[in-house]
Amino acid sequence: MVNGQTFAQWFKDTYIFDAQGTSPLVSGFYFDDYITNTSFGDPWPHMADDMGITREIQEQLAADYAKNMAPVYDEVLARGMFSWQQLWNGQGSPSEKNGCCIGPLVTKGASCANQLRALCSATSPAQTRAMAYAFSPGRCGTDPGNLVYPEQDIANFLLVRGPYAWLCVPTRTKPARATPPLTHTLPPPPPEIRLGDMAGLGVPGTTKCPPC
Repeated sequence: MVNGQTFAQWFKDTYIFDAQGTSPLVSGFYFDDYITNTSFGDPWPHMADDMGITREIQEQLAADYAKNMAPVYDEVLARGMFSWQQLWNGQGSPSEKNGCCIGPLVTKGASCANQLRALCSATSPAQTRAMAYAFSPGRCGTDPGNLVYPEQDIANFLLVRGPYAWLCVPTRTKPARATPPLTHTLPPPPPEIRLGDMAGLGVPGTTKCPPC
């Protein structure tokens, strides 16, 4: 205890949610990075070896990190804010975080219509959570200067997005040419052009799948 606070209390209440973190001008956080049982997010080569971190120490660090961040993530949601690690990109568990290398949630091919129906369902996480959607091919292999299916990706993003959604280019490669940043300012499409299983949303459905 220091000044009546544990480290976890200080980190959440004084460091994260201070006057700046609770400002009405702040809508979310970019927490970079995270600790897992095997990695420190974006480590330098042999970083763990250089620090003498064994497998047991790494696993303990990961457990302590998760325990320390859990109330912070909960507070973010309780305040109606977002953090990029909590954006949904197909994770199976509500508590599972995403990483930098996200991908498109609708893929080109025969499964496109089924994917659209599932994502457009009223109970889909695409409708109930803040969603991150990536240009193809995604997974940090996307060159923002040479997008492969930009029209289809934009169409699919607009079709499946809910109230809160971000369209982005996940990349760790040098772009062929400079491109402006993409933001979440694209509005949802009117209901009459949404596709998939619309029974739960109160609009007619269709199996037609032109974006794929």
